[in-house]
Amino acid sequence: MSLDELRAKDRAARTHTVEIDGHKFSILRPTELEAIRITTQVAESEDKTGVDMIRFALPYVIGWDLTEADIVEGGDDTPVEFSADALDLYAADHASAADRLSSEIYQLIADRRKKVRVDKKKSKSTSGS
Repeated sequence: MSLDELRAKDRAARTHTVEIDGHKFSILRPTELEAIRITTQVAESEDKTGVDMIRFALPYVIGWDLTEADIVEGGDDTPVEFSADALDLYAADHASAADRLSSEIYQLIADRRKKVRVDKKKSKSTSGS
């Protein structure tokens, strides 16, 4: 298997779909190293509003099914291609949805950490027998 194929498999394994306010969003679980960076940035942030927590997580939103009307008042039903800039525009006026998206991403981090701990315990118990 080529490195590109391996990367594609890894990305597919880390990609999840969540539904928020009737819309589907694709989110990517950060790698363990990325998760360390994100959680360190959140811990070191002096922001007490939670905005930094959202800002650090939004790069892991990678797709959606939104239309112009979902993003801007007066928009129509034309689908909007996902981009980081379009996500910033959406998040700026849909803070509740952005907060829930970031919560989903942080939950993926927590679930991964739990799985790693459980796998380590299993490995120790089977190798120690």
